[in-house]
Amino acid sequence: MEKWESILGYESYVVSSLGDVKRIYKNGVEKTLVKINNGHDYMCVCLCKDGIPKRFYVHRIVAAAFLDNLENKEEVNHIDGNRQNNSLSNLEWVTRSENHIHRYKILKRDA
Repeated sequence: MEKWESILGYESYVVSSLGDVKRIYKNGVEKTLVKINNGHDYMCVCLCKDGIPKRFYVHRIVAAAFLDNLENKEEVNHIDGNRQNNSLSNLEWVTRSENHIHRYKILKRDA
């Protein structure tokens, strides 16, 4: 079941557990944002605050909204290795070392 959460610091935006991002205007109109591939298969969206646009990785927005990070790990891993699958069930907080080890295992598996 898809769940929606507000994006911290960007009150007019919400993110879903399936990796969609919407802007909600004051008149109640909702607009789903277009996700852009950054050239390395990571999906990004542009959020505006005080008229200033800023690009964010969708996987990090989803993780920040839905996943506890009790150990303050700095990176978000795509469990299945698919950087475009930003569903909550496919994400986990990891250390840089854990992320590199996982990437190696994925590359070895797919070879």
